[in-house]
Amino acid sequence: MGEVRGEKELRLELTKMRNPYLEEEFGNAARGQKRNISQSRLQADGRFAEAKAYPKTGGRSRERLAEEQAYPRKSGQGGRGRAEANARTRDLGQNGRGRAKTDMYSPYAEQSARIRVETRLRLQTEEQGGRRVELSRERQKRLKQLRRRRMLSVVLIGSFATVCLFWWLTSLFIHKGGVPVHADSIVSAGDGVSVPQEKMQVKPLPQKPEWTEDYLTPNEYSRPGEPLPRVDNIFVHYTANKETSAAQNRSYFENLKDTHERYASAHFIIGYEGEILQVIPLNEIACAVQSRNYDSISIECCYLAEDGHFTEATYESLIELLAYLLQVYNLEPEDILRHYDSSGKKCPLYYTEHEDAWDKLKEDVAAKLAAE
Repeated sequence: MGEVRGEKELRLELTKMRNPYLEEEFGNAARGQKRNISQSRLQADGRFAEAKAYPKTGGRSRERLAEEQAYPRKSGQGGRGRAEANARTRDLGQNGRGRAKTDMYSPYAEQSARIRVETRLRLQTEEQGGRRVELSRERQKRLKQLRRRRMLSVVLIGSFATVCLFWWLTSLFIHKGGVPVHADSIVSAGDGVSVPQEKMQVKPLPQKPEWTEDYLTPNEYSRPGEPLPRVDNIFVHYTANKETSAAQNRSYFENLKDTHERYASAHFIIGYEGEILQVIPLNEIACAVQSRNYDSISIECCYLAEDGHFTEATYESLIELLAYLLQVYNLEPEDILRHYDSSGKKCPLYYTEHEDAWDKLKEDVAAKLAAE
């Protein structure tokens, strides 16, 4: 009997160790054990309350059900699977990190990430495309403006060139009096004088003064032989060699073909005794006024005075020759110029330093024209 009781007591002790509620019933629980029992009761009450709250799910909340569905317990996992599930459940309560970890385990996480990347790239591409369209429009607008400016500049330049060409042709082929003077329309009137055909048809030639034709040998330095297309002015010069005759100055011009010293000549040379030499035909240019050789006739005058004053004979021959040439080429006394008026050179010397004498010379030419 004693052995049987000992065996029962042993089983009872083992049962008490397993079930704390039995210890309280048998009154053998210690104070610490009573505390543990009260805590276990609270836990039990909590489980019971959860079971009452969720009777259909066996006391499991929606979170636990979702957790069990997401992470079903596999055979052989045991406590480790439950611990991993609890850890993941704790991660669910965290902010972005928990959501990111949850997304990592989502079956659509990779697809959603790819969609987000593609969406971002598409937005960036659309934005860049819009900028490119705006840039292309701005470039096209600038190109149109540049083309308009170029067209406007071309039109302006073309108009200006047309006006200049018209003015040049007009001044080249139309005489001051409205009569064109071309090289092929100039004919000889005798004694080396050439005049336009139109002038000869309008009125008879005036009485020409006497002169001697002694043309220079054609050469580059004094008689280049180029045609004289028109006559707008008559230039008066002085030889700058005091007490030299017309023949001597003619020889100087002739020798330039050998000496090559300079380019110089004139159509007429008037000596200090009044003799007139024509050394270049009137339908050719002379090397007298560099900038006006192709539209003028030049007359060289000899002198004896230190100040360049012409002798009376030279002066009278000059007045007579000037009046004749003005009538032939339909010019006016104002068309008589000094070499000084074109280049600033003091030639003829006396008439550049005495303006009143020059005005008197042109008045005498006008009186000669009126008398004829």
